[in-house]
Amino acid sequence: MSKLVDEKFQVSPFLVFFLIHGFQIGVGILAFQRLVAKYAEQDSWISLCLASFAIHIVIWFSYKMLSEEQPDIIAVHQFLFGKWLSKLLDFAFLVYIFLICLTIFRTYIEVLQLWMFPLLPTWVLSLVIIAITYYILTSGFRIVTGVAFFSVILPAFLWVMLIFPLQFANYRNLLPVWDHSVQDILMASKVFMFEFSGFELLLIFYPFIKKAHKSQKFAHGANALTFFTYFIILLVSLVYFNKDELQHTIYPTLSMAKIIEIPFIQRFEYIVISLWFLVIIPGISISTWCCARLCKRSFSLRPSRFLPFFFACLFAGALFFDTRYEINSLGKYSSFVGLFLFILYIPLLSILTMLKRKWQKMKNKQKEA
Repeated sequence: MSKLVDEKFQVSPFLVFFLIHGFQIGVGILAFQRLVAKYAEQDSWISLCLASFAIHIVIWFSYKMLSEEQPDIIAVHQFLFGKWLSKLLDFAFLVYIFLICLTIFRTYIEVLQLWMFPLLPTWVLSLVIIAITYYILTSGFRIVTGVAFFSVILPAFLWVMLIFPLQFANYRNLLPVWDHSVQDILMASKVFMFEFSGFELLLIFYPFIKKAHKSQKFAHGANALTFFTYFIILLVSLVYFNKDELQHTIYPTLSMAKIIEIPFIQRFEYIVISLWFLVIIPGISISTWCCARLCKRSFSLRPSRFLPFFFACLFAGALFFDTRYEINSLGKYSSFVGLFLFILYIPLLSILTMLKRKWQKMKNKQKEA
């Protein structure tokens, strides 16, 4: 790794835990219950287990693919496909990361407009978030990592809010178990796969990790904590809402926060939404940094020139996707591309990389003989 990135710009292996988990817990956690309930209802927790297990396998494939010789996906593409085809694949990966960033960016703005600032124009909120993100990025990857660290630590007290809905819980909502077809379970798992997105950016920032091969256990730990977080929130939602309510509530997590009554705070969900900015800003910052890094490595485009163009596209995208239907369509499209990446592309790329390395070793032994 030291050949590619100076050690002073690298972060410790355990911080991969915060980089991945900080990205995975985003705006999706406010609304995922409605999406999965359409398919699996009370069996959604089974779909969650399947999706989490699948992501652990893809993380294992990702680490098998990366090495000293190919420390990021740009080098892997060049190793397998040559100079020109690799640039096309790099560009496709860049577009995917942009879609993820835009989905997080626009969805959080919609939450702010629906719950807190209904009369505030989209462009105002967009400019504020873009300005904060740019300020974070100008300080480098170590600061981006620090933001991810605090995004996991500071909002941790919000776990307490899950106690309040349990006083209205109906535990019979969890029965019967496995009442849905395998197809329904898998369709709900597909929705969860997108909620676990973020780990794939490891393929970009891997060279910025000291002794990166030792960080694999922290990547798996981050994914495990994400699973535990979604699992607890899903169970609380299933016992609080009935099936029909859950399928027609756009943001179930915020709806549960509404029932919390504190003498000096009338609308507790405002606290949740405000603090959730700390949760979504790492996702926007990390994805933007990864896009800038990819452009620098693959297309020799300096971040100072790329970032204004990137933020202009992000700003335009936020204005283009204006209605609830359009924002929901953006999320569905991003989910479809992410599913292809997780299920097919990364495992296939890893297998091809391992086969080519093995073939090269055999070829070198024959030459020595």
